[in-house]
Amino acid sequence: MLLRRLHRGGLHGVNGRDSRGALVASLLAGSWRAESSPPPQTDDEIAAVAPLLADSGAAALAWWRLRGAGRGASRVAEELRHAHRLNTLLCALQQEGIAEAFAALRRAGIEPVLLKGWSAARLYPDPGLRPAGDIDLFVRPEHRARARARLDGAGLSHYDFDLKHTELDSLDERGRARVYSRTTLVDLSGIGVRVLGCEDQLSFLCAHLMRHGARRPLWLCDVALALETLPADFDWDRCLGDNRRPAALVTCAIKLAATLLGARLDRVPQTVINGALPRWLVPAVIESWGVSPFAARDSDVLSISLRDPRRIPRAIRSRWADAVEASVRTHAPANDLPRLPFQLIDFVAQGARFFRRALSRPARSVDHQTPQA
Repeated sequence: MLLRRLHRGGLHGVNGRDSRGALVASLLAGSWRAESSPPPQTDDEIAAVAPLLADSGAAALAWWRLRGAGRGASRVAEELRHAHRLNTLLCALQQEGIAEAFAALRRAGIEPVLLKGWSAARLYPDPGLRPAGDIDLFVRPEHRARARARLDGAGLSHYDFDLKHTELDSLDERGRARVYSRTTLVDLSGIGVRVLGCEDQLSFLCAHLMRHGARRPLWLCDVALALETLPADFDWDRCLGDNRRPAALVTCAIKLAATLLGARLDRVPQTVINGALPRWLVPAVIESWGVSPFAARDSDVLSISLRDPRRIPRAIRSRWADAVEASVRTHAPANDLPRLPFQLIDFVAQGARFFRRALSRPARSVDHQTPQA
């Protein structure tokens, strides 16, 4: 198996997207730990996937592993270290934004919950190992418009706040109340920041990873780190819930973390370890890691294709979901059945949603003036 060969060391003439994705997986194995084994790859092999590591947000983790192996002075390691330095700076700025956001929302009587981001980054052994992106806050749907206005009014519009989260928005009021009741406060610059309880955090990280096609290895590193830092009283029944679908997403994500990144499952129950991992899942994730996550989507390509039919093939490629994402969106079972039918269903559903939105937009007035050059 390609992944096993790369864990042992070296590409040895294997080419293509799969080899790049497997190399990324091998290089990042155990990279979230304070100490990990030396990576077997050569500097040239690492340099070949350095752009993928940068685009996926995992460059600092690769540098951390090289540094721990005494290879931090190499040219490729120094390039990767730039990501760590930038992450450290942006993380400090983001923490200020989080503290200010919580203070502003609480003055408005809104209690947010921080998701992902710093909530996951605080578990890493170094603050610069995880990039600081948008600030994911969960507030009750009925408070969302007021929360957005409050954040803008407090002069925080320069931060990118994400207030919509499918994984939690789909919960009913009782479900949201249970999640809130299990949250906990952690200190950030003297401000108590509310984060998910450890069971809900792991479940959310797994669901988010799978809903987005597991395209970013950083997200799987988050899952692996969470698995290796579980408290002794972790409640697996609470994490898995009483619904088969979320439980299957959690199980698949956990087994992916163990298979691709060597995550330790010492505190994972045997029922989860013995859970089925669809045969298509690991190859699909490895393939997706072999391309930049930013190359996957062009949101306007369908509109352009309607005006220029020559672009229709590109539109299809752009909106064609990978096997993981299509399976989640179509509620497909996590089994060994071929994924192509579910990808076709997903593509048709996306097209239907696009045309419904296009037809619901008001017609634009026609301007008969001579167009400007």
